[in-house]
Amino acid sequence: MENTPYNAVLGTGTGSSNAPFLQTMLPYSATVPAYHSYGYTASISGCSAACYTAVTSGDTYGVSDGVASGSVNQPNIFSSLGSWQAFCEDYCPRNADHFPALQYANTYQSTNIVFTCTTCSSDTASYSQFISAANAATPSSLLWFTPTDSHNMHDNTIQTGDSYLRTLLVGSGTIASPASGSLLASTLFASGHRTLLMIWWDECGETNGQGYSCDSNNASPNIFYGPHANVTQNFISTATTYDEYSVLRTIEDNFNLSPMTSSTYDNQAPIMSDIFTTNPGSYTLTFQGYDYDGANEETLTLNNQQLVQLPAVDSPQNGGVYVSFTVDMTPLIVPGTNTLVFTHANFDCGVTDTTRNVQITNGVGTVIFSDPTERALDCTHSITYTFNV
Repeated sequence: MENTPYNAVLGTGTGSSNAPFLQTMLPYSATVPAYHSYGYTASISGCSAACYTAVTSGDTYGVSDGVASGSVNQPNIFSSLGSWQAFCEDYCPRNADHFPALQYANTYQSTNIVFTCTTCSSDTASYSQFISAANAATPSSLLWFTPTDSHNMHDNTIQTGDSYLRTLLVGSGTIASPASGSLLASTLFASGHRTLLMIWWDECGETNGQGYSCDSNNASPNIFYGPHANVTQNFISTATTYDEYSVLRTIEDNFNLSPMTSSTYDNQAPIMSDIFTTNPGSYTLTFQGYDYDGANEETLTLNNQQLVQLPAVDSPQNGGVYVSFTVDMTPLIVPGTNTLVFTHANFDCGVTDTTRNVQITNGVGTVIFSDPTERALDCTHSITYTFNV
């Protein structure tokens, strides 16, 4: 996204009426109101283009708007990862200025670069290839998407840019329940991949002449979302030293990469550690089962997807006693209401199994659901529990 002050889009971190969709996203996300879009670790000038260079290579290398494709012969996050794809909407009218994969000598001719349709009949068509990549069986480690200036708040209003993001991210749905075909309903987010989505604005600036002013930090908006990536939800960071170089250093740290070089500014920038919790996104189910006897008679589903078939390797034949089970629920947890169902196999209808002491805890040990009741499970009676995350 482009050229927009933080306060005009996200207020003080709780949202703004200018961007009603992004306001609904913040309770599920982390954000940094004092993010320095022109650099804190080192000054960044020459944006837009230089901001994109900084966030992907750890320096600006004198880049400014009008940068030629392939002209920056420096290490970068794309070449460092190897597994990446970069998408630029509507054949990339701003070229390398807004699309850093085109800037670098070792990436600008890569087949990992995808220019979406040159004449798009709808917004959906312009990013459909990007969403297809997010639904891939083996997705790339890094997916980058650059919208056009007609969609990124550069040449359009905050409100229309916000509406565009709604369509891209959730379609006709919501953050808690994105519509099919939207990015947040893709495999990368819906099936429990530990995926981080960062919505990044390149710099603080005026949107389409609307007269919004930057604050003292020259802060640009930023949102970090990842229900399975340990992002601290509904979190407003008080950090005052984060910038483009911090973003890059955080990405490098996630993939166990060293900074680009010993002299690039990502080597000096702080990791954005406070936007993540130690393990808040993990959820553990514990319970006791009677007659869970090793024949795969019990199936647990979470939000209509199979969580586990028990006892599998969790227990020997229990010989008519209660046996304790522990199940990792993390991959299928969703924000909001979750539904856990125990079902019994038809081939063993003659025996009623029993479940008790069902408990769900999060990664910091807090009990979010508990039911000690002894409940019967057979072919005609499943057991259903609902809980909120």
